Amino acid sequence: MNGNFYIYFDLQKKQEIIRYRKLKSYYVVNTNDSDILDYYNIDEDSNPYHIIRRCNFKKTNYAKFISKKKLVDYDADLDILIQPIGTLLLDFINIDLSNPIYFKKFIYKYGLNIISNLDKSKDLPAYLAYTAKEFNTHFENFYKTTKNTLDKIQNDFKNCINFCYFNTDKSLVLLTSMQKYFLSYHTCNGDALFTYVPSLEKYSKGISIDFESFFTTDVTLENYTNKELVKKISDKNFSFSPYSYICTKLENALFLSFINIISIEKIEIKACYNCGKYFIPISKSNEKFCTNYISLNSKKTCRDVGAFNSYNNKVKDDEIEALIRKTSSYFSMQVKRNPDIDIYKKKHEAWKKNYKEQRLKFKNNEITKDEFINWINLQRR
Repeated sequence: MNGNFYIYFDLQKKQEIIRYRKLKSYYVVNTNDSDILDYYNIDEDSNPYHIIRRCNFKKTNYAKFISKKKLVDYDADLDILIQPIGTLLLDFINIDLSNPIYFKKFIYKYGLNIISNLDKSKDLPAYLAYTAKEFNTHFENFYKTTKNTLDKIQNDFKNCINFCYFNTDKSLVLLTSMQKYFLSYHTCNGDALFTYVPSLEKYSKGISIDFESFFTTDVTLENYTNKELVKKISDKNFSFSPYSYICTKLENALFLSFINIISIEKIEIKACYNCGKYFIPISKSNEKFCTNYISLNSKKTCRDVGAFNSYNNKVKDDEIEALIRKTSSYFSMQVKRNPDIDIYKKKHEAWKKNYKEQRLKFKNNEITKDEFINWINLQRR
């Protein structure tokens, strides 16, 4: 389970690129050493991918030694996940930790390496590799022993996001999210305005940077002369590869994600009008609904449901508003045609007052749509 979790941030494309080891359904002997292959009875013709079963893997000290030296692994290469920037952070803080299924889905998506430091159950020896099926047998105890820590981490990041993106303090309205976060670390002459925001600095410890990717490029630069090379590098289409951060803890990756999000002024975190989860608008800044599925077994997202409900509400409101306009016009016309009859003026004034009260009841779900429509129709009788 020991290993690194690499995360890159491409701020131009607003993407995060993750290199990690995903939970798989099999083990692979990641070596061509004939003695080791013979030891496991692996036939290159019938088993070219060197797949072995866990029962064979655990039988001897020699097998365990291979795992410890990382000669046995799920796959020869790390998996790569490319997704919109902030997805990892939002995936975690949106987990309903009262339901272990959602946390398990998070682990299935991002692997074990990122949460290995949280293991207090001692059921998952760090030198062993695990398939999804094997991890599943240990998950319940793992979840019980880590839940309090997960709750603490989740709440810390939620509180900081709320402070930076949902702050109602008018004195901070002109500040960027990065500036607000900076303020959360400081006080002025003992003023405790910002001190309730939890410090995330502790979650930055243990991060290291791998600059190797920064110096790599798809272009074979040694084929150019010095003059051509300068021109090539200065071309607006030439892009540097982002360097990667190496994380050994979940908190590291979350902190990096948070810092990179708040550094982009055009990115805004919102709360979904349907489910309340945090999300980053993709196409329009005024989006109200996220793209999360409304339930584990549903194929509909909040955006699907929200758009449908919004349309129905608009149709419903349009129908009622049309009826209100019709009724208002009716009373107004009665007053114009009968200027000397006070009863029409009184009915008109009563209507203008009462329909607003009834509409408010309807908006607050105190009366149904049919009840509201019936009430409007009765006013003209």
